[in-house]
Amino acid sequence: MSAGLNKNQEQILSLKSVAINGYDKVVSQFLELEKGYMAFLGEDVIKSLRRRGKSYIPTQIIRAKVRKIERDIMKTYFATDELGTVEIDGDEKLSAVMQKKLGEYASAKASLYTIMRPLIRDALVYGTTVLKVYWSEAKNKVIIQPRSLSEICIDPYARNHFDAKFMVDRFFMTIADVRASFKKAKKMDLSNAISSTSSNNILKNQEQTLSEYQRIEVTEVYRLVDGKWFVSTIVGNEFLRTDVELKDGNPIMFGVIFPQFVGLKEYQAIRSYGDSYIAPMIPVQTQYIVSRNQQFDAIDLQLNPRFLATRNSGLRDDDLGSNKKKIQVNSLDSIKELPAPNINQSIFDTNKLDEELQEVGGLPKFAQGIATSSTPNSATGTSLLSENGNTTVDDIITSLNENLIQALLTRILKLTYKYEVSTDFAGCDRAKEIVKNVRINAGIGAMTRETRLSNLDNAILSLSNTIKLFLDGGMQQKAVEYIVVLDELTKEKAKMLGVKNIEEKMKNAINVLGQQPISINATGGVI
Repeated sequence: MSAGLNKNQEQILSLKSVAINGYDKVVSQFLELEKGYMAFLGEDVIKSLRRRGKSYIPTQIIRAKVRKIERDIMKTYFATDELGTVEIDGDEKLSAVMQKKLGEYASAKASLYTIMRPLIRDALVYGTTVLKVYWSEAKNKVIIQPRSLSEICIDPYARNHFDAKFMVDRFFMTIADVRASFKKAKKMDLSNAISSTSSNNILKNQEQTLSEYQRIEVTEVYRLVDGKWFVSTIVGNEFLRTDVELKDGNPIMFGVIFPQFVGLKEYQAIRSYGDSYIAPMIPVQTQYIVSRNQQFDAIDLQLNPRFLATRNSGLRDDDLGSNKKKIQVNSLDSIKELPAPNINQSIFDTNKLDEELQEVGGLPKFAQGIATSSTPNSATGTSLLSENGNTTVDDIITSLNENLIQALLTRILKLTYKYEVSTDFAGCDRAKEIVKNVRINAGIGAMTRETRLSNLDNAILSLSNTIKLFLDGGMQQKAVEYIVVLDELTKEKAKMLGVKNIEEKMKNAINVLGQQPISINATGGVI
């Protein structure tokens, strides 16, 4: 045991080392995914191509697909007024309050739209996304922090991220902030901790004149003991706090879209991370970029042909680059044009590669809003392509819901109900646990905005026809009952179409109509 450390602290340092080593095993895979996402050819390859006068244009097909999926997912989540529906068992009033609070966080209070976008991108690129969610007493609200995979290291032996028993959070703070946040740090000499603790080369070379503004690496180790989460804060090997119980559980949340495929004899896999959406597309994109740049080189040779000439032919280099109408040479027979490459086959190759990219990604170009020569002209063909793209997006959304969004919204509501200072909770016994049910209005099992609008249109049309039948049969009371339902469906559709204050507008209309007698005629009209 190291001097000055107890048994628990020794174990915590061991957990820190194990988690960081686990991340170090997979970081090279994450870097390869980054290169594929950015279509990065590599500095050595680019230098070689540039030196030989070859094309080196990186066609970022994967990045375009990811951005399209991002937009579709964000539209699905935020196109409606309510990201989710909250129900509190046995308390309609509190359900309405919590629904309001969720709406606040989905809008300006937490900028949830801005926060979720990089989370979704990371989940698609790396297969895993991470965030930290905790309550800020000073700001009287929930703080949602997207985190980098390089900052959060997870139990490498867990079956999945739900099974993780310990996690490590690495971040940087100024010396002044560390002293202000931790009493023990006020007596510590932190100036030597800059170079010894930092994994960031930039921070190792900070100017000494920064003094208390210099940043040092702080590590927090979260571990599960007897069903409870505890946190310890460390600078280097010095403990600022040890095993402080977290009353609200672990604030770090992992989300994956696709479960990782682990081979039967792959014993060293870090199973807490998910499988990347873009990984299968990277080799195809790489070959596409190579073929595409070869086409550019071939076109350049066709536009700028090369010639073979003997030394005594009389043809000079500056003659080929000039715009002279007449060039004199000693012998035409000693000059030959090199045949330019035929790019017809390569065009076929790139088209096939493009089709493979669409197939592997599960997102046809039509679903991306890109028209192609293979785009079907029939309504059936168009519908099938749209359905294919929508299925891919819906699958991703549903997986996100189960792995991240459901837990995120539940935690937001839990912390808000427990800590927020607000008159909205007047009369509520917040010491008592409430049973919440949060239903996400997106994904498989939840309809998209277009589908919901279509279903509402069908329901409104069906109700209108039924009301007319009742009126034709003299069943006015039954018609009125159906009109009430029709009224609610009309309000719901108006809200989805972005009509504001629809309830108030309809009340004003009723007040105006209420000043004169109203009856329903046989055609369903108002007299």
